Parts: sequence; C-alpha cells; structure tokens
Amino acid sequence: MYWFVVIIFPGALLGAPRIGDAGSVFDAGKYDGRFPDMKEWAKAGVEGGIPPRSESLVAARVKPGESIQEALDRDSSGVVLVLNGIHTVKRTINVPSNVIVRGETRDGTILETDSKNTPIISLQGVSYAALEDLTVRNTAIMAMDSNSYIGKYANFNDIPNRSTTILLKNARNCWIQNCRVLFSPSFPISLLGSSHNTLRDNLIDTSANKGGDANGYYNIENASNYNLLYNDTVRHLRHISLWHDSKYNVLTHLDTKVDINFHSRDGGHNLIEANSIYLHSFHGWKPIEDGHARQHEPPGPKNLIYKNQGSLAKRSGVFPHDPEGTAVYTVRDNWKDFKNSDDLVILYDDEPPVAKTLYAVTGEHSPLKPAPVVFSPGHDVKFTPRGEANATWRTDRLTGTSALIPASGADLLDGNWGGFAGGRPPAKGVYILRSTPLRINSAEESI
Repeated sequence: MYWFVVIIFPGALLGAPRIGDAGSVFDAGKYDGRFPDMKEWAKAGVEGGIPPRSESLVAARVKPGESIQEALDRDSSGVVLVLNGIHTVKRTINVPSNVIVRGETRDGTILETDSKNTPIISLQGVSYAALEDLTVRNTAIMAMDSNSYIGKYANFNDIPNRSTTILLKNARNCWIQNCRVLFSPSFPISLLGSSHNTLRDNLIDTSANKGGDANGYYNIENASNYNLLYNDTVRHLRHISLWHDSKYNVLTHLDTKVDINFHSRDGGHNLIEANSIYLHSFHGWKPIEDGHARQHEPPGPKNLIYKNQGSLAKRSGVFPHDPEGTAVYTVRDNWKDFKNSDDLVILYDDEPPVAKTLYAVTGEHSPLKPAPVVFSPGHDVKFTPRGEANATWRTDRLTGTSALIPASGADLLDGNWGGFAGGRPPAKGVYILRSTPLRINSAEESI
C-alpha cells in the first residue's frame, strides 16, 4: 500500500491548460528559427490535447468481481468507471477506441494479475482510448524475493523477455494519466508503432526482469513518433528507451532514477528537456546513454538535450547538468566520431533558445521536483536519528529497497512519534508505523 501527497498543479484552480491538455498549443512567441524541430515537437502528444474530464460521460460502472472487458465490449464510447477495490485480471483487457478506463481513485482502484507473460491492458490499433486513475500491478512479481531483482539486472527463466504490463501497439491519440504501474515482469509500458500519445503524471516503479535481450524498459520503439512523456516518476527499471526509428518524441519534466537511452537507431529529432535524472546508486549507466557499438546501432540525428538536471552514477563521462539552460546539447549519431564510450553527449549550440525552452507550447508546467516518498502504516522502517550520515530505512515488504535519510529528517504526515524524547527515536532500530504514514523529504531520498 502506498500513500502520496496530493499536489495541486499550477493553473488547475485558474482554469489554465496544463501541458498535454486541450488548449496547450504551439506558441509562436517562443519559437527560435535556429531549432526548426521546435514546430514538430509542439505536435507531440494527443492531437488537440487530452479533452477535459467534464466532456466524458460515465457509460458504465464496474465493481470488483465484475468483468471490465464486458463493460468495454458493451459501451462503444465514454467512461468505464472502475470502482475501488481489487480487480483480478485473468486475461488481457483490450480497450477499444473512444473509451476511457478510469479508476474511482488512483490508489484505490487496483487491477492485478499473476501472469508473467501477458499484458494486463492492451491498447492495440485504437485511437482516443485512455487509462486514468488506476493502479496496475503483478502479484506474481510481488510474491518474489525482492532481493533477487531490486538493484540487479538479471534475467529469470520463468519471466519471458519483454513481458509487458501495458501495451500500446499501433495506437494513436491515446493517453495514460495519473496511473501507477507497479511490479512489472519486464516492460511496465511499451509503445510499438504508436504515435501522438500522451503519458503524464504516472508512477512507474519496479521491473523484475532487467537483464539482457532488451528487458526492463519504459519502451518507445518501432517508429513510435510524436509521443509526449510528461511529469512521470520512474524508478527501478533498466532504461527509458528510444529506439528503432522513433522520432519527434518529447520527454519533459520526468523525475527518473534510471537513464534515458538512445538505444539503437532511434529516428533522431527527439527532445529531452527539463528532466530530473538523479540515478539510483546501483544504476550502471550514465543519465543520458546509448546502446553501444558492440550490440547496437548508433543514435539518430539531432536529438537535443536541454535544461536537464542530474548526477552521474558508477560510470564516468559528461552529463550536461544545466537546469538554467545555458547551452543546448546533442548525442553523437556516428560512432566513428567517438573517442570512447564516454564521448556521447556533446555541445550542439552554446547559445540557448530565445525563450529558454525548445518545447514551444502554451500551458502550465507542473513543478519540477520529486514528490516525497511516503510509506504506509504497518511497514517496518529501520532508521537512525535525524542527520546521521549513514541513517537508513528499509521497507522489505514494499520494494526491498533502502536509502539515506537526509539531514532534513523523516517526518510523520500527521501525529507524532510519541514516547521519544524530542519527538524523534533516539537510536538505531526497527519501528512499526502503527497509525500514520512516514514521509522522506528530499530530492535524493532513494538509492
């Protein structure tokens, strides 16, 4: 069980469109002719934007134990509202065109399966289909020993390569927003030959099979073009991958602890702007990566990298930590020019665009900051006092991860520690949260 802090997005109360909404359109006042792809990037995402929720009428309600697929087959348009509770999925849910599958609440509506080899949800050959406010998870992965896959990049004999939780194949003008995709066999979300889709405000956390042969990707592949990934949070995967002729995709305002990877012969002309890429300490790649010449083809041309922030992990190399946007970078598209494997990201233009953005659209941005990590009552939390350099917590029953507690400390969202002098546990130990959730307040809270 997860707990999250409610965020009110800028403009939400004033009625201003957010990025990806209907009404978020090309802004000619931000255009800089030195970067002609700005006009193409403004086309990314659902054409015309995601419609307001008020325009979609509820056509059916599905209670736990009832068939979501039957409701989808019966109603050719509108919203299929999936009510709170656990919905066990025995076979892939195929969402038709013009239908929105919406949960009653994101954390309360849970779709789960124990199959390691079939998608939970498929949007295949459809348009204007959508997923909203859902938790999608795999109980077979949750039942595994998390120590076998957290922080490890291994294959599993019983998990097929590229096994996918949510599949978009030949999908156009579809969207996934405000969903949690948890404990995937391999790919949490895979876009194959899919264009003009918007994926925003999602939490994508934990893939088990992150080994070789292409596994553990937030996957954009096979000429998937003009897609918008916005304000997603990504944890415990292998890569966010752009490859196989995919172009004019926009990745912006992501909070990711895995690399963004131009994996093999992407189509070029992709934009990576204003992302937070602070890698897991065990992640063996740089924040911006390629697939490397031993197995893959080089990146495509004119992929631009601008205004990102992040840090290096184990591998050396240059990462343009430049949240102020002082220059524009790119990745080499010809391996003959490489001096070594760390010579990937290079300067493209030492003058920033005139409006300090390459994504020239109207609309409000969400704040670029990681949300606090919040754990629910009932989980073991191991920690040492506030500010101690090696303070750690563990929550094995949730993800099996551990992390540093920052100098800012760990706070309860409500209530108090009770029974401890000064309101803080005085020494190392394991404590059970009985009634209130714990929040770690830091941009670098997890390993």
